[in-house]
Amino acid sequence: MAGRQRVSVAAGRLEFVEGADWSESGIGTNAISEALISGGPAQLFSAEHLVRTHHDWACTAAPIRDPFSGEIVGVLDVSGPIDSVTPDSLRMVRCGVRLAEELLRSAGPTAAAGPRAAVGLSRPGTASTLFLRLLGDKPTAELDGARGVPITLRRAEILALLASRTQGWSAEELAYQLHGEDGAAAAIRTEMHRIRSVLGAVVEPNPYRFAAGVRVVSDADVAAGHLRAGRLGEELAGYPARLLNRSTNLAVELMRDELNEAVAASVRSSGDAGVISRWCASDMGSGDIAAAAALARLTGPGDARFQLVRARMERIDRELRA
Repeated sequence: MAGRQRVSVAAGRLEFVEGADWSESGIGTNAISEALISGGPAQLFSAEHLVRTHHDWACTAAPIRDPFSGEIVGVLDVSGPIDSVTPDSLRMVRCGVRLAEELLRSAGPTAAAGPRAAVGLSRPGTASTLFLRLLGDKPTAELDGARGVPITLRRAEILALLASRTQGWSAEELAYQLHGEDGAAAAIRTEMHRIRSVLGAVVEPNPYRFAAGVRVVSDADVAAGHLRAGRLGEELAGYPARLLNRSTNLAVELMRDELNEAVAASVRSSGDAGVISRWCASDMGSGDIAAAAALARLTGPGDARFQLVRARMERIDRELRA
């Protein structure tokens, strides 16, 4: 980090320091994470930042790419008090990025990976299917079978909430759901703008909801469908991780727990030692004591699965007593 001492001290109070986590999940909406996710330049002013302590600042950032592989290797960010930003800030950052990439080019190849896929989806037509991959910690969106585009955790939470009810949400409602009483509707409007810039016109405003011509399906929906049809084998195969397992948002946690408990209950009541064994071996079922006990009843001391379950139950018991 470089800058005048007064500004540098103020920046340090905002965690502009070496090793700080400026990802979307670490500090919310900001220009650095936006540049990393979108793959292009980003400029945020005042309340467009999620964290209120950053509302007096403006940030301009752009990704630096390996000129041989196309991979993002860094981000150049210029941040300062809101009154310090000028119409030339974005142009200055872009010039700095070009200089950095030329220096990398003169130094020779720095990576062997192929070019990074372009970020963005085509705009939906009169009838489109938006597929959301929400299980696990790397959410993506696919429109009409196009290659999946990575989306930030915050945007994945918004899309999951939009998919959870048909009547839609106001910006104020979404802000409260995501951030509680400290939520700002302006931050939600900014996120919606970013979602449209990546996915196209899949969301309509007032209230925010998926456009009428867009059919929305998620991998969580597919897993629930297998469950309703009694296809437990396919259900376990299609349920590799919990719903947005890095999210600490209460509304998302409730959806996550509902799906996980529905799967767990079906597995426990199946009476199938093989299915229960697979469940207990998964990350989602590793702490399911009731499932472990059911498997123990179905197997016996001579069954290796029984020994594994007993060891797990003993470990969980020790952890609970610690």
